[in-house]
Amino acid sequence: MIKLFIYLFLITSISLSQSKFGTETTLDIVTWNIQNFPKNDRTIEEVKNIIEKIDADIIAFQEISDSIAFYELASYFDEYSAFVKINYQIGLAYLYKNKTLELDTIYEMYTDYEYWNNFPRAPLFLEFSYKDQKFIIINNHLKCCGDGKLENSKYDEENRRLQAMGQILSYTNANFQDINHIILGDLNDEIQDPIEDNVFTGVINNPDKYIFADKEIAFGDSENWSYPSYPSHLDHIIINKTLFDDFYNLNSEIKTLNFDAYYENGFSDYRELVSDHRPVALKLELTKTNTHIYNNKTTYFHNNILYFEETISTISIYNTLGKNMYHNTNLNYIDLNFLPEGIYLIITNHNQTYKIIKN
Repeated sequence: MIKLFIYLFLITSISLSQSKFGTETTLDIVTWNIQNFPKNDRTIEEVKNIIEKIDADIIAFQEISDSIAFYELASYFDEYSAFVKINYQIGLAYLYKNKTLELDTIYEMYTDYEYWNNFPRAPLFLEFSYKDQKFIIINNHLKCCGDGKLENSKYDEENRRLQAMGQILSYTNANFQDINHIILGDLNDEIQDPIEDNVFTGVINNPDKYIFADKEIAFGDSENWSYPSYPSHLDHIIINKTLFDDFYNLNSEIKTLNFDAYYENGFSDYRELVSDHRPVALKLELTKTNTHIYNNKTTYFHNNILYFEETISTISIYNTLGKNMYHNTNLNYIDLNFLPEGIYLIITNHNQTYKIIKN
């Protein structure tokens, strides 16, 4: 018992020393499957400490088992309001900053019996305003498991996820096409699956409408995946076209928050006390346009071409690993279609840096 007490005190001290994810100038949104919350009598305290370090504007939770415990967790935060909806012993929830966001409404969709096969947990919609812009978040926990193969059967787990994604995208396309919206949650499948078995073809085949903000996580190092137990990356954040320019901004960011690294025994301790999933966090620097100003000059980014108002004497392009992908002189535009998909930094002789996402 003494050893456990010292261990928990050490964990709290270490985690509280880390820098926060959220900032006052960005919209910070997190999805987090928190596995049968609360797992034990230490879970509320551990999650409280993690939320303090995340400091996001909105956290969308999956797998809430006890609504009273969730509202107890929320009571520790004056700046957050809470909403939880539990159906059939497990549910979805939100924490959102009540002074930063102006809440419009929270509601469920696809609750009727005919939708239960595709949606064992009804999606939870959060509509709000932030800096005079309208936003909608759709929180999901799709059907789990399967064999990785997409089969034409209503009982096939992959097919159930495929149908659920299709219904969500059909609804958002019909109702929110020109409104900022984000589809997130434990979607219980991998976006890097072969296309014939991929449940996310509705997103992948429509890059002009949607992108996976977490695509580079999914195709990157497995150490940063959201579900280390398998390991796999199952927790996703999808943004629609009205947010593309915001996501391209230099201060926008997407990452898995590896709080398990601060525990004495790593993920095994985190899983025992908190969850088997890590949170995935999106930071958006909002702008009304994809126009950038430097030295009273302007640049525009459109269709993977970066246009400069004046000729730039030197331009270098680097990938996220710091590799120089391109260098040239005396250009007034760059056609980036030669680059593979990914995130790049473009540095000019004006000491201006642009973050560009090539799709």
